Amino acid sequence: MKRLFNPSSIAVVGVSANPAKVGSTIFLNLINNGYGGKVYAVNPHHKELFGKRAYAKVSSIEGAVDVVVIATPASTVPSIIRDAKKKTNNIIVISGGFGESGNKDLEKKLKRVAPKNMVGPNCLGIYSAKSKFDTLFFAEHKLPRPPYGDTAIISQSGGVGSTILGLAAKEGVGIHSFVSYGNGYVLDESDFLMEYARNKEVGKILLYIEGVKDGRKFSKALAYAQKRKPVIVLKAGKQGKAKQAATTHTGAIAGSYLTYKAVFKKARVVEAESFEKMFDYAKIFSQPRPNGNRLAIITNGGGLGVMAADEAVKLSLELPQFTPSTTRMLRKSLPSYVSVNNPLDVVADAAVERYKKSLQAVMEDRNIDMVLVNILLQPPGMDTSLVETIRGFVGKKPLAVVVPGGMLESTLRRMLTQSGIPTYPYPERGVDALYTLYSSSKTSPTL
Repeated sequence: MKRLFNPSSIAVVGVSANPAKVGSTIFLNLINNGYGGKVYAVNPHHKELFGKRAYAKVSSIEGAVDVVVIATPASTVPSIIRDAKKKTNNIIVISGGFGESGNKDLEKKLKRVAPKNMVGPNCLGIYSAKSKFDTLFFAEHKLPRPPYGDTAIISQSGGVGSTILGLAAKEGVGIHSFVSYGNGYVLDESDFLMEYARNKEVGKILLYIEGVKDGRKFSKALAYAQKRKPVIVLKAGKQGKAKQAATTHTGAIAGSYLTYKAVFKKARVVEAESFEKMFDYAKIFSQPRPNGNRLAIITNGGGLGVMAADEAVKLSLELPQFTPSTTRMLRKSLPSYVSVNNPLDVVADAAVERYKKSLQAVMEDRNIDMVLVNILLQPPGMDTSLVETIRGFVGKKPLAVVVPGGMLESTLRRMLTQSGIPTYPYPERGVDALYTLYSSSKTSPTL
């Protein structure tokens, strides 16, 4: 699938003079947002579109075409594919209106002509953050694209997929690439799991599914991927009318949720219950695996420390005392009114330097496996230089940072996340993320 994700030339079928149309939006995104390859517009009724030559059909393009993107009425798609296959087997069908809409005859026609590397139909297609290959029919100002990173996203749903992308951009989570495969008539979630599992640039995989059509293939692909990198799954269509909605949406077979849960457990993947948790877990898996469940909490707000401790106890994480040598080091470097315990409350007048000294001591403590840092940004001694201070401790032990608050704090959270430091708005979410990292490390120790 190398050419499918990183093409040097693209033909978009369905570009028109109306910039608000799906095909036109895709074409304009490609020529305006940094994609460096060749882009061809295909429309038999125009000789030029948006200042570029337009072609009557894909096969009339003189040069090579690595990928064809089709955004035309469903009834026209099979004949367009027949022609496009003269140039390439990499085809993305954005158009909907096939089996998911009850049009089974058209579904059969499409499947008969479909090439081996077809994505869709009824999908958003692919976004590659490095090459800027982008078949999303949303303008950049409506859906800001995330920065480049090591997270791969697979989504059965285009709407959910765009939501995940939007959240990644908002949170500052870097992505490698994204694929929305819709009905998945040829390439499906299992194929993309295998592809990303083999890709050395991908560090973790986020997967949204409603249902699968080949359970055995999916189980094998999921287990294969999880052995190589963390896989975080968000499953929808779990019960009742939600399962019916999944079938209508993409033609997926939702099946029994208990069966899916058993598959997830056997493959040892992490299941997220919400978008929020999916991103919480995605961020924490940038950290090294902990050796155990012993957590240290550093805070400049006593209440935040108590809340974090409550969550830790609920999840059966240990809050051990520091070793005597760590205790001596902390007492020597911190003011006398700071009580050296775990949680370690460095109190509200703490400046950045106090956090640095506390982290230096705690990170070296052999009794500690993971560290949670709570930060109230309002005290006068606190500022954004804290980002560089904390960055200096990344990689030593699993580390999560909690920055509760509003607009000012959201800026710091984003800065920390972009620096590779998993950051959360509430203590409970930070503790839960560390617990998930720990529990996943127990079940998948080779990761």
